[in-house]
Amino acid sequence: MSNTGSSTIKTHTFEHINDVPFKIKAFYVENEQGQIQLIAKTETCSLERLQLFIERGNTAHIEAAAGRVANGQKWQYFDEYHNYLTKLTAINDYNANLPIIGKDEHDIDIYASPKTIPDEPEAMPEYTGSKVLAPYLVNLFKADRQDKMQRAKVIINSGKTFDADEKSITRLNNAINAARNEISDFIIEWSTADVDTGVMVPCTKAELEEAHTKAVQNMGFVWKVL
Repeated sequence: MSNTGSSTIKTHTFEHINDVPFKIKAFYVENEQGQIQLIAKTETCSLERLQLFIERGNTAHIEAAAGRVANGQKWQYFDEYHNYLTKLTAINDYNANLPIIGKDEHDIDIYASPKTIPDEPEAMPEYTGSKVLAPYLVNLFKADRQDKMQRAKVIINSGKTFDADEKSITRLNNAINAARNEISDFIIEWSTADVDTGVMVPCTKAELEEAHTKAVQNMGFVWKVL
C-alpha cells in the first residue's frame, strides 16, 4: 500500500473545500486559516496479514486488523483517484496545445490527434471492517468457537472445576469407560482445573461422569449456530 503525502497532490492544490472533487472530499479538511489540508492517514493493514490472523485464530486482533484493511482500501481509492486527476490534467494540457506533426499538401499545419480523456473512477465503495471480514465468516466462526473450546471449563455440583476442551472430554470419556464396571463412588485420581498442573485430586466415577456430561453439553452450546 503506497503512502499518501503532499508529493501525491502537487498537481492538484485546492483553494477552497468546494473545489475538491466530491468523490475525494472526505479526505480533506479546511483549517482555521482557510487552507485546504489532507487529513492524517491512519494505520493500515495488508489483507495478507489479516488472513494470517484468521488462519491462526488470533481473535484478539482480527476485528482491529479488518478495520485497518478497510482504511487501507480507502486510501488506495484516494491514490487511484489522484492518479486519474494527474492523467486528466496532463491530457487536457496536451489536447489544449496539440503539437504540429507536419504539413499537408497546402502547407497547412497538421496537428496530432487529441488523446482520449480517461474515465473517472466510480464513487468510492463503502469500505468497512465488517465488509472486509464477510468472505471469512465461516473461518472466523470456527476460530472463535475453537478459542472458546480451548478455554472451556465446567463446574460440577461438588464445586470441582474440570477442563472442558475437546481433549479433556476425550480423557474423561476414556477414564469413565475404563471404570465402567466400578461403582459410582469408585475413586479416580484426576488433575482438576482448580488446582496446579500435575496435582491429582481424588474424584468419584460419578463426578467424572457429571463433568463429562456438562462438558459435552457445553461443547454443543459453544458450536451452536445462532
